[in-house]
Amino acid sequence: MSKQDNLNTLQKDLRNYITSEILIGNTSNRRIYPDITPQTTLDENLSDDEKIEAIIKEPKFGMFSLNKYILSRNLDEKKKTIFCTNVFIKKLFLPILIFISQWMLYISIMNQQVRTYENGFCPNNGSVETKLIMCGIAIFYFSNSFFIWDDLVVKTHLKKVMPTRDIFVLIDIMQEFLFNLLVYMANMFIIFISDNPVEILLNSLAMEFLMELDNQFKEKYFSQNPDHAIDIYDNIFVSRSDNRIIFQQKLKESKCFYCFRGCCYIPFKILLISLMIFPLFCFIIIFYGPICK
Repeated sequence: MSKQDNLNTLQKDLRNYITSEILIGNTSNRRIYPDITPQTTLDENLSDDEKIEAIIKEPKFGMFSLNKYILSRNLDEKKKTIFCTNVFIKKLFLPILIFISQWMLYISIMNQQVRTYENGFCPNNGSVETKLIMCGIAIFYFSNSFFIWDDLVVKTHLKKVMPTRDIFVLIDIMQEFLFNLLVYMANMFIIFISDNPVEILLNSLAMEFLMELDNQFKEKYFSQNPDHAIDIYDNIFVSRSDNRIIFQQKLKESKCFYCFRGCCYIPFKILLISLMIFPLFCFIIIFYGPICK
């Protein structure tokens, strides 16, 4: 396949992602691999670890979906070992607390940074070291920005997915992609306004850690409760084709779900386009950052 054919295929796929329900009910069945072979089926004989990995990767199964699952099932009747987490996770809504914690920390950090910054759009008063750090991190983000899109493609092409049948699923998938994008943008801003190289590095690491809090919680929970992950994958997750049917039926049956999806439709599309142009934003920062910092 020629380079022009590859570009045409990429453009076609990008148009499909923009026009389809990619974030709440993907309509594309094709997944392209390095040998240019479309693959529409995956091996169904997954190990327990692979099922856990699939659940962690699934963007529609976030903190709200996990909390709903825990509340809706009597999971520990036959367990010989009862973990402290299992005792309090229902009583204290721990997954929801993780969600609240992420946003409280993010809003607090950004509010403090914006409130104390007074140097304008292009102060150009940074040291040579901080300018070089700004340029280096922008190059790093530019290189990795393409993986952000690939990560979205991988997550929306899992063979079995969380069925899109309630508002909590929509909140989870918005959280997955929106929060990550906001953290990347915040990191750029923090790097731009910080003057101490060590402070720049520590702040960047702190924001990256903040982005992974929910996934770390899921990993810890399912490492202690692998039987829950197996139950979710085998009995709750459905195929992508079934998910599209469930999604359309839910739109017809629930006016509340229909209205909420309608309110989210444009934000979803804006978020998707933002993910597409994020590499361009990082490329601009490579030059803008060192010049104006």
